[in-house]
Amino acid sequence: MTADIAIAAPDWSQPLKITALVVILIGNAALVLPLSLSAQRWLYWAGSSLGALFLAGSIAYGGLKVALLAGGATLFASVLLAYFSTTYLKIGGRIRSPYIARTGATPPPDAYRGHVLPSTAWWAAAAFAVAGGGLVFMADSPSDNGFVIACGAITSLYLAGLGHLDKADGFPVARTQYVPLAVTVAACIPLLLLPVAAYFAAYWASPRKSDANEDSPEEP
Repeated sequence: MTADIAIAAPDWSQPLKITALVVILIGNAALVLPLSLSAQRWLYWAGSSLGALFLAGSIAYGGLKVALLAGGATLFASVLLAYFSTTYLKIGGRIRSPYIARTGATPPPDAYRGHVLPSTAWWAAAAFAVAGGGLVFMADSPSDNGFVIACGAITSLYLAGLGHLDKADGFPVARTQYVPLAVTVAACIPLLLLPVAAYFAAYWASPRKSDANEDSPEEP
């Protein structure tokens, strides 16, 4: 049996990693710098994109798959940060954010606590599930299992929260968002459907608001 031979990092790898970190930090400085919104958005995405490119290049000696995984994960994290924390993610002339107030729209009756659209919440769940399920197939060594477990745990906690809110607010399963629910279920198969089980367990265990009000003592 031939043992795997570790590839030594070339001299240029470490400086390129440091450059990637510095560029990403400069891009994230847009979150606090007193710039116009358009300038903040430009700085953030320029830093995130170049940082991901430098990071991928710094470990390209280990193979194309490793480089693409590192660069893709970095960009994915930047998109998540922009999506959940800023108004920097603007596609088709519209600001993309899970929080309705940031987009300027009027929240519909089935919005999660009046803040998040059901479609947004469930496509985010599908994205987490696809990421977790995909990592199962991409894992090559036991050291990769940490990423799989972390992504599966995050997906399970997220779905459990949705399950609780759906039942507590008196809505049907997934608030009728059946297409992203189906994608989520399919993507969770490599994760042994544990995140889906967490959703239905939370949905089953959570009381409806109307039930809680009936059980509360009447005021004299």
